[in-house]
Amino acid sequence: MHVVIFTGGVFRSEKKIIQLLKTADMLIAADSGAQAAKELHLLPQAIIGDFDSLNPSVHDFYAK
Repeated sequence: MHVVIFTGGVFRSEKKIIQLLKTADMLIAADSGAQAAKELHLLPQAIIGDFDSLNPSVHDFYAK
């Protein structure tokens, strides 16, 4: 199983990395990693953490 966990920080959007993300069996976002997933138009199966660094608008987007 190919699992990707998004975390906060700088993301390099190289072609190979994007391909790995799009073929992942599961995407998990930790706190502000949900922002990175949203910017790449990817939907995580789970968003985890205490959400202290998660932008409220991103939280609202995924809460729908």
